[in-house]
Amino acid sequence: MQEPFYGHIFQGTGRVITPALDTAAVAWNGQMYVLYVNPEFFGQLKLHEKLAVLKHEVLHIVFRHLTRGKTRDPHVFNIAADLAINQLCAGLPAGALDIADFQPLGMVRNGTAEEYYDLLLKNQPPRVKKRTPKKGKDGDKGDGKDGAGKGGEDKQGEGDSNWEAFWKSKSGKIGSHQKWGEQMGVQGEEVVADWKAGDLALRARDMTEARQAGSWGRMPAAIQLELQKIDEERRPRVDWKQMLRTFVSGSSHTKLRTTMSRPSRRFGTHPGTRIKRNKRLLVAVDTSGSTEGLREMFFEELRHIWKQGVEIWVVECDADVGAHYPFKGETPKTLTGGGGTAFQPVFDWMLSGQARSAPHGGQFDGCVYFTDGYGPTPTRPPLCRIMWVLPPWKYNWGGEEEPSQSVQERWKRLTPGTVVEMSE
Repeated sequence: MQEPFYGHIFQGTGRVITPALDTAAVAWNGQMYVLYVNPEFFGQLKLHEKLAVLKHEVLHIVFRHLTRGKTRDPHVFNIAADLAINQLCAGLPAGALDIADFQPLGMVRNGTAEEYYDLLLKNQPPRVKKRTPKKGKDGDKGDGKDGAGKGGEDKQGEGDSNWEAFWKSKSGKIGSHQKWGEQMGVQGEEVVADWKAGDLALRARDMTEARQAGSWGRMPAAIQLELQKIDEERRPRVDWKQMLRTFVSGSSHTKLRTTMSRPSRRFGTHPGTRIKRNKRLLVAVDTSGSTEGLREMFFEELRHIWKQGVEIWVVECDADVGAHYPFKGETPKTLTGGGGTAFQPVFDWMLSGQARSAPHGGQFDGCVYFTDGYGPTPTRPPLCRIMWVLPPWKYNWGGEEEPSQSVQERWKRLTPGTVVEMSE
């Protein structure tokens, strides 16, 4: 009731109480995710520890750790995965992996399992004590039990320091990962398991927000970012160049012209008539600093469209309209602007005297707006068709490591029209 996001995910998982595991674990059984719990282990925990352990297992599903470590060393990735999610689970039992213990390796908080995995591979693991049996006078090596033989001695010999031994010394404190790979060897199973994990997380997010508006915004940033990635991965991929050309081809007007090369169909005399299709396209280019790296790609595509006989008029705009000119097939060496972003000035310009003084009289068959999508929603959209072309979601927006808003959030601010994202 207090944290419904986790509860909604558990509603979509199976639950098995079994002594076959020492602690708790999640696994993919080919049809659904299953939570396994050892009753003796779980019964000894305090209430806040039980909640933390359940969160720990849920987050392995949310972050898709069961499928993301498929090509990595399993022991190292097990450590990295626990380090990533344990930071989100306050109140774990004693002995749980703690990011603070790994700060000498250069680890910082709120990192991903992949980032921690790379750091672990670059560093030697902590020394793990290993019990080595002594040889008796008659050459007997003792009982041969690792760490249990009488007369043995603690030794940290060469080869004893490895992440496999370290993971074995830590596993069993909270949860086991031994079931992660049981079904993943089946062809195509990883894809299904990955999709189901994302589906559980997205549904839980939507149900949480529906239950209590605004509650999702209070979830940890790492979880919000992971679900934004899932949203991005599931968005249909389209060829933005093909969509742009299709939009242009559908934006045209026609007029009749006389021709001596063909007779009139109605009267059989000359001159006849021919339908001429004209395309007049307004292209608005967002000249704010965050679009600088992709303008050349956009103008190159415009050049191919211009070569097909399309009349293109370019308007440069950041917070206000700057230069405007006919496009002649060449990428401008410099662009005006470099400040903030506003969409309305372009649409106001289309109704101004400057537009009416252009050779085409300000009449456009369509408008293509190349922008990062960060700007106030237009209050008066243009009368013609409009297509919004946005750079890739993962593009480095003005120096930010990640965009602060998802593609869907940016789209909500744009006036209705065709929206397409450029491929990287």
